[in-house]
Amino acid sequence: MLRLFVLVVFCAAFSACQNPSSSSNTPSSPELTTQASAVELPEDFKAFYQKFHTDSLFQLEHIAWPLQGDKSVRVDAERMEKRTTTWEKATWHMHRPVDFSSGEFKQHWEVLGDALIIER
Repeated sequence: MLRLFVLVVFCAAFSACQNPSSSSNTPSSPELTTQASAVELPEDFKAFYQKFHTDSLFQLEHIAWPLQGDKSVRVDAERMEKRTTTWEKATWHMHRPVDFSSGEFKQHWEVLGDALIIER
């Protein structure tokens, strides 16, 4: 019985010590953020998004080069690590639309005001 009590206390303490995930993209005004399920994306954005993923020249013209960001790099057989990287126009591989119907990836939209839409 004592072992069960210690196990429950350990699990409770462990779960309480974990940091909640946070994002540097969290808006200062949460009321401006809308989840994908509750938002209809603007028609002009939908047209831009479609053309961006189907027209290579359009895609190249609408990226601020050099593009900086993070990429996942395999450290060993069990671990991936984020590393800062820079992509150049000369070595860019065109991004194509992702098929979300397989369930392998999830798509999440955030609309921040009238000028910014974030896709995760």
